[in-house]
Amino acid sequence: MILIAVPIVIYGATHVTIFFIVLVGYTEAQMIALSEELLNLWEDAVNDVYLNEGLPANENSVLVDQFIKLRLENISKSHVLNIRLIRQVESTFRSGILLQLMCLSMSLVGNLLAGLETTFSQIPVTMLLIGIDCYTGQNLIDASKAFGAAVYRCKWERFDKSNMRLVLIMLQSTQKTMTVSAGGVAGLDYVSFMFIAKSVYQAYAALQSK
Repeated sequence: MILIAVPIVIYGATHVTIFFIVLVGYTEAQMIALSEELLNLWEDAVNDVYLNEGLPANENSVLVDQFIKLRLENISKSHVLNIRLIRQVESTFRSGILLQLMCLSMSLVGNLLAGLETTFSQIPVTMLLIGIDCYTGQNLIDASKAFGAAVYRCKWERFDKSNMRLVLIMLQSTQKTMTVSAGGVAGLDYVSFMFIAKSVYQAYAALQSK
């Protein structure tokens, strides 16, 4: 039974989890890179025009505005693509993640009821599996918030009116933080991890008292 269960259950679930981590991690890395690009956008524009073109220092240069506009459009498109990717990941994995967390939670309760002296090796692995999903989701939330802060701190007050409108549109799109949820019930973050740990202990305490 073990030889049959390991390839079917463990092998498949591990690959799905790795695929989930790669997709969300890719989006997280993209958001962090876009945040850094936004924070250095004004300096990059000035350096590109004044150093490469050899023009006099004039911050109202049309070339600076054109450089910023092109970069803002590319950043905005990348942001929209990342949002779409996360939505696809959400719709694909939300039910599976919820089922996985429920099974892992019941497994933790069973391990605790069986006694730590016999299940001391299973409990850390189970907690690690739950923690990986929550850690991945929390990193995505942090990257999304960092991108929103970078949009506001990109020195937009020095841009022309056309570029200011682009920044305003980007600010509006960052008001909703990018998250991945478990079946739409709860987002994957540190709060959910602590809630699961608390619920598991409460269930164990209730069953142990009986």
